Amino acid sequence: MYKFIITSTDSLEIINKISDHLLKTKLSPCVQILSDIDSRYIWKDRIESHKEYLILIKCKNSNSEEIVKYLESVHNYETPEIIETSFKALNKKYKKWFDESSI
Repeated sequence: MYKFIITSTDSLEIINKISDHLLKTKLSPCVQILSDIDSRYIWKDRIESHKEYLILIKCKNSNSEEIVKYLESVHNYETPEIIETSFKALNKKYKKWFDESSI
């Protein structure tokens, strides 16, 4: 089984730092960055609206905890959104590539 870890930020610099680190260390073989996300949320009793980047991090279960610790250490938000969910790789060739491309 594998994990998706999702976070968002308003900083392209932070998104690039996160993705570069995770790929170079092979904690994740693949990240996807979505830009121009319109985020609306309640923060300190006010409705906020900001443009953000969303990063989808795919990883092995065994790397999840280390990735979360890294995100918490570099994130620019006071209370960063870090969400995790499980997934199953259904394509055998993709699964093989995924397993060979990450630690």
